[in-house]
Amino acid sequence: MNNPPILLINEADQLFSNRFSSTKSSVDVMHNSMQNLLLEGLESFNGLLIATTNHISSFDKAYSRRFHLKLELPLPGIHERKKLWDLHLPKSIPGADGIDISELASLYNLTGGQISIIVKNAVTQAAVRIGKKRKLEISDLYKFCEIEQNTMFDRTISDIGFAVS
Repeated sequence: MNNPPILLINEADQLFSNRFSSTKSSVDVMHNSMQNLLLEGLESFNGLLIATTNHISSFDKAYSRRFHLKLELPLPGIHERKKLWDLHLPKSIPGADGIDISELASLYNLTGGQISIIVKNAVTQAAVRIGKKRKLEISDLYKFCEIEQNTMFDRTISDIGFAVS
């Protein structure tokens, strides 16, 4: 095939989930049947399949041999986080040229997506200021780093006293 198809499935754990060992309802039977059809379909797929997940344990083990290459992308380390801050915090933003990202990169263990949203929130806050104060400050970034860190969905304890299970 000159141009094989490329199929990207984001959050693939939802599609390639574990089959049920005992079927208690017709829904369970249908789920298992769909998984079997997907497994069979992957056997004959003549293209490139890219599946992303952050819940690999939800994948049915039978899919493992259908994926020829498996890559794990760990959380970025401090050097990668510095590059991500540089990428998402261009010097064209008023005030950005005076911000030292080294401390942000070392203090906060964040992903690129989190850094992106932090910069967007901080820049939006700075943009509504009046006059000379209408520029990004390091305190804006710290504020939104703290908010992001304290409101991540994978936290085990919330500030209002409920435990997440």
